[in-house]
Amino acid sequence: MADGIKIRELESKTILDDADVFVVDSFDQTTPTGTLTQQVTYDTLKTQLSTDIGGGSGSVGPEGPQGPAGPQGPAGADGADGADATSVEGYTLIAPSKTPVILTVTEGPKTADNRYYGGTFSGTCFYINGIEAPLITLAVGKTYKFDTSAISTDFKLYQKGLGGVYQEYTNGVTTEADGVVIELDNTSRNHIIYDSTSTPDQGSSIDVIGSDTY
Repeated sequence: MADGIKIRELESKTILDDADVFVVDSFDQTTPTGTLTQQVTYDTLKTQLSTDIGGGSGSVGPEGPQGPAGPQGPAGADGADGADATSVEGYTLIAPSKTPVILTVTEGPKTADNRYYGGTFSGTCFYINGIEAPLITLAVGKTYKFDTSAISTDFKLYQKGLGGVYQEYTNGVTTEADGVVIELDNTSRNHIIYDSTSTPDQGSSIDVIGSDTY
């Protein structure tokens, strides 16, 4: 009858190293009395077992399928409309268009950064696309609409005339029920002002790029 074996650990350890030593007892299964005692290392046991019973390290299984995509996040807020422009090698390219670029006009309090802050006129000013009384740059070949549907104060465009007196600017300007539209060409003044007749110092300056008229 075949012999049996019993493996005894020589010293107790939590983690086994290849050099750890074990005691192997060989005995007859009918008369369980040890007949042969041999010391072997853990590394030797691993090698022998993988040879005898086809053990050893198995290959890594294939990667599982990718889980489903998470839900889409909420959409961001719409940005303000601006001029159609593309930056190429340091140059800004602006395509001409008759479709108006919408500039939304609202009204709010002047802050200390406003050049007319603390003046003799109104404590409010125009906000363009949410920015307090900004200096605006417009381009020849484009059409712009100042949407004034959210304000009750009059909104007009002005130019400086003889003697420094400002007068309403009307070249290429159309006044609509909900705003002021300006179509810019080479005859447009390159410096205009937006403001209010009833409460001055509400606005700021407009520079027109590409104009031949001063």
